[in-house]
Amino acid sequence: MTKEEFILAELKTRNIDRYTKTGKDILLTISKGYREAGWSAAGHTKMSKKYFPDKPSGDTIFNFLLHRSQNGYCTHCSTVKNSSEFQNRSDNKTKTKSTCRSCQYPYKVELQGYSYFANSAAKYRAAKVSAIAPWANLDRIAEIYDNCPEGYHVDHIFPLQGETCCGLHVENNLQYLPAKDNLSKSNKVSTPR
Repeated sequence: MTKEEFILAELKTRNIDRYTKTGKDILLTISKGYREAGWSAAGHTKMSKKYFPDKPSGDTIFNFLLHRSQNGYCTHCSTVKNSSEFQNRSDNKTKTKSTCRSCQYPYKVELQGYSYFANSAAKYRAAKVSAIAPWANLDRIAEIYDNCPEGYHVDHIFPLQGETCCGLHVENNLQYLPAKDNLSKSNKVSTPR
């Protein structure tokens, strides 16, 4: 729900009218701040003490209402969500991050195993860099990758992270392999084609 919908619902549960007797908008002062709502600091403090006497000093009314109802506000998608949608954080007042999990990790929520794939890809890139021999012809390696036919992968004959042996990232250890065969081969040794 939006910030305004949340505040209106909280005002309703406390039996507080949206407008004061003088016509000032309580919703606006809670959501935007008393200056933008046209309130004086003294008027805002008086309203706060009258309608929210249990609010701790130094805390905003909005944050007080969030904590009281065990919710959090995502600054990225501008929505109020249950506090379980936020990661814990001990270095701020709210004890949660300011963005929800789905905004902070959009792919992790949508794809199961995202972190596994991200970690394995990083591990593979690191292995490839560390497996480059000092005598490797980097121009020839780049040419092999650039000229890879469609539907094929550049495969390491002796895999960089093999079960029984580890190869080098050099031009003599590279071959073209159909994508399906390369994916099924995984990190096993193959014969050159």
